[in-house]
Amino acid sequence: MKIKELKTNETVIMDMLLMNVVERETKTRKPFLTLTLTDGENTVDAIIWEMSLSDLSFDFPSVVSVQLKAELYNGVISYKVGFVRESSADIRNFIHKAPAGEKEFKELISIADSFDDQDVKNLVMYILTAYKEDFCRWSAAKSMHHNLYGGLLYHTYRMTKLAEKIAEVYRDANRDYLIGGTILHDIGKLKELDSDDVGVAAYSVDGTLLGHSYIGMRMVEEAGKELKISDEVIRNITHIIASHHGELEYGAITKPATLEAMLVHEIDMIDSRAYMFEEAEKDMEPGTVAEKVYGIGNVYKPL
Repeated sequence: MKIKELKTNETVIMDMLLMNVVERETKTRKPFLTLTLTDGENTVDAIIWEMSLSDLSFDFPSVVSVQLKAELYNGVISYKVGFVRESSADIRNFIHKAPAGEKEFKELISIADSFDDQDVKNLVMYILTAYKEDFCRWSAAKSMHHNLYGGLLYHTYRMTKLAEKIAEVYRDANRDYLIGGTILHDIGKLKELDSDDVGVAAYSVDGTLLGHSYIGMRMVEEAGKELKISDEVIRNITHIIASHHGELEYGAITKPATLEAMLVHEIDMIDSRAYMFEEAEKDMEPGTVAEKVYGIGNVYKPL
C-alpha cells in the first residue's frame, strides 16, 4: 500500500522508511515526535504523541512498521502514528530517487564540452568530474524542492536544459557564462549539506555558518587557481553563484548585476517552483485544490 491510497480516517499498518525524527513539546510540556516517513514515492510528516527520542529503540534512517492514520484538520490532511516498530523489509525499496543519473550527468559533461570559452569549459568539467559521485546522489535541499536522492543532479540538469533554450532567445547573453553558471550555481550544496545514502539531508557546520552560495564561490575560486582560469571568468561565474537567490532577504549575497546572473536566478525560480507544483499535483484529482504549499500558495489541478 502507498500513502496516496490512504483514505481520511483510515488506519493501516505499513512498512515505511523513517528518514528523520524531531522531538517537540506540547503547550503542557509533554513530549511528542514528528516522524518523516516515505513509501518511496511520497514523503509525509507524522506525529506520535507522548513519546521522546529516548523511547525509540532503533536508529534512523531505517525501515519501520508503522500504524498510520490520516486525519482531516481544518481542511488539511495530517498523519498520526499509533506505534512504530522495526521492520525487516529491504531499505532499497523505499528510497525516493530523482529521475536522473549517469545519463543526465554525461549530458551535462557533453554540454560543458560544447563551450567556446576554454576556461569556462575547463572549470565546469573539472568541478563536475571531481565531485561526480556526490553530485549524482546528493539531495538539493533539506526541504522545499528536489529534497531527495539525486535531487541536486535533477535540479541542475533541468535548469541546464532550460538555460540552453533561453540562450537561443537571448543572444546578447554570454552562452558559456549562462549555462556554465547554471551548472555550478548550487555546487556549494555538496558542502552545505550532508546527504546520506537514502537522500536525507542535514546542514553541515560550514553550511549553517556560511551557506551554499559562499561555499560554491570558494569552490570555484579554488578550482580556478588550480587550473589558472582567467580572473574575468571567475568573476562572472562567482557573481552568478552569489546572486542566484535574487534578493538579499532570500539569501543572495548580492543582487544579479549581469544579464546572465539575472537569467540564472529566474531559471532557478522556474525549476524550483515547477517541482513544488509537480509534487503537489501528482496525487490530486482533477478539478480539486490542494492544501496551501509553502512557497507557492494553493495549487489548482485543472480538468
